[in-house]
Amino acid sequence: DRILDPCCGTATILIERQLVEPALCIGIDIDPRQIKNAEQNIEKAELKWNEDQSSSKIAEITLMHGDITEKKFPEGFFTKIISNLPYGIHSGSREKNVKLYHFLADISSHWLKKGGKAIFLTSSKNLLRNSFDFNKQMKLIEEIEIPNDSLKRSIFLFEKI
Repeated sequence: DRILDPCCGTATILIERQLVEPALCIGIDIDPRQIKNAEQNIEKAELKWNEDQSSSKIAEITLMHGDITEKKFPEGFFTKIISNLPYGIHSGSREKNVKLYHFLADISSHWLKKGGKAIFLTSSKNLLRNSFDFNKQMKLIEEIEIPNDSLKRSIFLFEKI
């Protein structure tokens, strides 16, 4: 598997993925403090990290600082895009999230291989649904509400068809 977390924060999703089943994992975050926290979390989990893809040493998790909307990856490169998306409460804003969610809905069909999955956790359910409605290459497979969650989040599973 080749996994992308476009809003990796402290890299908990990528760490959990590596501990369950190793894969090529790339995490990107716009906040440099989150990248530093991610590095510390990866070290505590006794995994390895890299600052970017250009390093010659093998990385278990590659971390990149920057805006996901400015990153480039080859067509069909990822098997999964997984993220706990910002919902404008602790980070981000409604305006920024509208742009981000629309970007992710569009780019998922390019960066994912056929049959690839996009898995997103968010409380901005309508925004995510509406963003993906315009992308006919991505099909909503399942929406799972998180029970007893004060933020009323759901997990969305999309598949590239």
